[in-house]
Parts: sequence; structure tokens; C-alpha cells
Amino acid sequence: MLTDEQLKVKTHSGGHALVSAVAGSGKTEVLIQRVEYLLHSGISVDDILVLMFNKSAQETFESRLLQVLGTDHIPTVLTFHALGLRILNIWQERKHLPYINIIDDSGPWLDIARDIADSVNSKLGAGIPTHPDQLKKFLAGVDLLKNLDYPSKSFDGSNYGWSDIFIAQLKLFFSEYEAYRCEHNIYALSDLLYDAVLLLRREGEYAKEGRSSLSHILEDEYQDSNSLQQWILECLTGEHSEIMVVGDEDQCIYTWRAANPGYTGSEFERRFKNVPPYTL
Repeated sequence: MLTDEQLKVKTHSGGHALVSAVAGSGKTEVLIQRVEYLLHSGISVDDILVLMFNKSAQETFESRLLQVLGTDHIPTVLTFHALGLRILNIWQERKHLPYINIIDDSGPWLDIARDIADSVNSKLGAGIPTHPDQLKKFLAGVDLLKNLDYPSKSFDGSNYGWSDIFIAQLKLFFSEYEAYRCEHNIYALSDLLYDAVLLLRREGEYAKEGRSSLSHILEDEYQDSNSLQQWILECLTGEHSEIMVVGDEDQCIYTWRAANPGYTGSEFERRFKNVPPYTL
């Protein structure tokens, strides 16, 4: 049995919704029933997208959805990385471009980072250290800059304890990193969503197509969203789309990866007008 507030979330209609859900509030069950309700209301499975924060949560939600619906024809459930990959793959196939080569092992990236540092040091005398521990720091810095939507948005490195010297070196490393990736057609996981955002910004008609294909988007763990994830959420929101986000500002644990818990409050309400708040 659902509580009155859970039932309101399940049957919400008429626009976007912001759901505050503390731990143990039954949010996953409510989201499952929300999807079931939408389908029973006549919404096509192809018009619904569910976004989960990580692979484990995505697999668990998808498994429960399969069980509840009793069919393998269910709405798309993705992580943001997987969403980025899908956006890129569709474009690559249409344009007959080379397939995306994802390197998810840290070993090769250390070798790549060393090549990048050597190149920057040789051309610009940047003095970037090449010890493995330092290279890991630069790779982590690149990952963070991408989550911050750099260079489209500025950043304050002091928030992460970065020195002025490191910030200057990191910007040079970042530029060379991007050039290296383009030349060798390689991707780390953090590159997938970043490149998908760049693609949608560059190809307006492709972005418009994505907006017109979805009527309902549901996102869990919204408090851990970063600038890139927020941008793509807004990009995929069409004129008649409805977004439901679920999160708890007090549970944000990924600020070190550029998560912005402010999205779960006034920021969401500012970007999407007339949003009814629910509390589980």
C-alpha cells in the first residue's frame, strides 16, 4: 500500500515534478509504480526514459521493472554514461563514422597521460610532472573539468584545493588530452556524456529530434547531478515533455565530482516553472 504522498507522486500529471525522498522512503517502489501507471495511462514505452545514477542501480531498477510489468518490452533505463554513448552511437551510425573505442582500464590511460604530458612539456615547457601518482591527479582533473562543463563554464579550482600552477598546467593538459582523443578516436567513460553534449550543441536538428521523442523523463538520485547531466536533461525536455526528478539534498555525496545539490531545490524550480514539490 502506498501512502497518500506516494500515491500523489505515482499519479502526478500536468507538468514537471520535484520529489524529495529521504533514505528508506520507498522511492524506488514509487518510481516503479510511476512507470507502470504511465504505461497503463497509454504512454508508449518508447516515450519514457528512466535515468539512474550508476550501473548497479540501473540493473536493479530494470530487473524489478521487468518483474512487475511481466514483459521484456519496457521503457529505456540508462545511466548518464550509457545515455551519452547511445547519443553518440546513433550519430556515428548515421554518418558512417568509426565506432567508439572505450578504454575503461586505468593502465593504458596512464601511458596516454604520460605521452600527453611529454608533448605539452616539449612544446610549451609546462613542467607537468610525469610520476604515475601525479598523472592520475591530472586525469582526475580532466574528469572533473568535464563534469563542470569546461570550457563552456568557468570553474574555481580553489574549491578543490588546486594551486594556481596546477590549474594552469591542467588547462594545457586538458587541451592536449582532447586533441589526442580526437586523433586516436578513444574515450574514457567521462568523455561519453561530455562529447554527447558537445554534439547536441553543435547539431541542433539532432537535439531537436531527441526532444521530440520523449514525453516522460524520470531521474533518480537527482542530488548528485552535475552541470553536464543537468544540461542534457534540459536539452531532452521538449515542449510537451514531463520531467520527474527524485533526490535528497542532504544525501549528496559526489560534490568532489562536481555534483550540485542545489538542483534539488530552488535551482530546479527556477529552470522549470510551476513545479509541485512532493516529499516522501
